[in-house]
Amino acid sequence: FQAEDGIRDVERSRGLGDVYKRQCIFKPRSVSIDYTNDIVKLVAPNGLQYEVEMEWFSKYDVEEFIRIVSDYCLIVANVTEKPNELVTVEYRPLKAVSDIDTAKELLSKYHPIEILIRGLGYKFEPPIIRIMLPRLIAWFRNGTGRPIHVFQLTPPNTGKTTYGLRSETLLSFEFLNEVPTLARLVFDSRYNAIGPVFTRNGIIFDEFDKWSYQKERLQLLFDVLLTGMEQGKWTRGVSLANTSLPETQRLIPFIFLGNLGILGAVPINYERYREYIAKIYTSNLGTDMHPFFDRIAIIDLCKEAITISDYVTNQYLPDSILRGVVEVVNERVRPVTGDFGLSGRLIRHARAVYSILQALGFTPTVERVSEIVLRNVGWEDVIQSLE
Repeated sequence: FQAEDGIRDVERSRGLGDVYKRQCIFKPRSVSIDYTNDIVKLVAPNGLQYEVEMEWFSKYDVEEFIRIVSDYCLIVANVTEKPNELVTVEYRPLKAVSDIDTAKELLSKYHPIEILIRGLGYKFEPPIIRIMLPRLIAWFRNGTGRPIHVFQLTPPNTGKTTYGLRSETLLSFEFLNEVPTLARLVFDSRYNAIGPVFTRNGIIFDEFDKWSYQKERLQLLFDVLLTGMEQGKWTRGVSLANTSLPETQRLIPFIFLGNLGILGAVPINYERYREYIAKIYTSNLGTDMHPFFDRIAIIDLCKEAITISDYVTNQYLPDSILRGVVEVVNERVRPVTGDFGLSGRLIRHARAVYSILQALGFTPTVERVSEIVLRNVGWEDVIQSLE
């Protein structure tokens, strides 16, 4: 919100001309760093830009600074002569509340996956578990703290947009419905603005099936995206004398969603499932997509037509409780060993999926998890393994 009349030093207002301060609570849409003038510029969702002296952040290291500026804040600011620009006189970082106690109480009675699905306002039934489970796995990290990348295509009306928007408010993810530019995703040198790979806890791309409409933008982005997904190193290739990107590793989950489209005819239980999909998209996008899909733990083509509105209950848990459940379950994820009969990155993917499924209350077999990672076969068996 933003106070219309602001804060005054006089008892009686003389009208809008008397307004000299504004107070506002918001999550920054973008963050710019001016190292020459020691100023951090926070852009609110309404476009107003708040200048905050670097001194407010001097006690934080780089990672803590990024965490703070990516969350909500309370600001009291002076209006300046520049349109849409305000100088901050008080900055107070705010943190979304996690109700750990209530989360633990619920987890002592119910499976984590049931709490999450019911808490998001859906019936806890197999079709919903099937469509939501791959998405919810991406909310967690494997036993070593590494994120999971997920790719899921479904028929229309399966709640992809709702999932993206809820992930934004619950876990501070960024939800994008088109191929972003490098400036949008990583760093915009025009405004010295760092992108959501630094200021958000995950990125969700919707409408992946339409990426072929923006091939040139994808080709410019692709190498940076691959390096960031695997190593957490984000570079732009451009910089100014008074700017630089944060020198920190940012390994965050990436979730790619869309409609089945050209992949609706991929055979079920196809032996070379991953290779087949990579070849199709290499042809479709004009870029070698094998390295991309090699980084994805779950490649899910869910062909079952599920109309999500048929399963809506309109009964929700508060965000604080759901956030608490995610945090507690994340702490319960334990590293696992073994090669799962796979090779290369697929071993890491299978270990991660297996450990998270266990933390969510499932008891999958090693063989079934291997099949899911390799060929997307066996989700029904995993759902039935819920104790």
